Amino acid sequence: MTVIIAHRGASARLRENSKPAWQAALRCIPENMPLVLDVKEENQQTLLILLDFLAFRQRDNIILGLRSLHCFAFCRQHTDLAILGLLNGEEEEDAQFFALGGTTLRLWESRTSMDRIARLADQGHPMWMTVGGWGTGRELGDFAAEHLRAMQAAGVGGFLVNDPALARAALGGQI
Repeated sequence: MTVIIAHRGASARLRENSKPAWQAALRCIPENMPLVLDVKEENQQTLLILLDFLAFRQRDNIILGLRSLHCFAFCRQHTDLAILGLLNGEEEEDAQFFALGGTTLRLWESRTSMDRIARLADQGHPMWMTVGGWGTGRELGDFAAEHLRAMQAAGVGGFLVNDPALARAALGGQI
């Protein structure tokens, strides 16, 4: 299944984190396809406007991409939408994220060990991985095929990459 991440709505054309940007993102993506709304502005007023807006949509496959445990807790009080944790990568936050009702945790390749991936997988927690970046010797989004395969085998269910076609080939077309 393909997931489209709407970076703060349809922010290439409209002011990010605005109602018009969210509306445009929803119009662009077929209702049967999951949509991740990458929410950057996480103040309570903006979150309430977004949650109010989404409350009237007949879609159950919208995922909120949020960056702080405080925002997860706030949103969980107001919605049962899935939450993608776009945290800074600190392992200490993993358990809190899932305890607050987080759905999928985004990990950073450079800040994640195979032991951590195995532990989260053993606990049944879904994970996505942002590959490359600091400390990997590769640009953010670039990957080493053998690392991608190892992370997939360990339980990572999604990857943020620069070249989706090459990633698919590296994984043997298994996405």
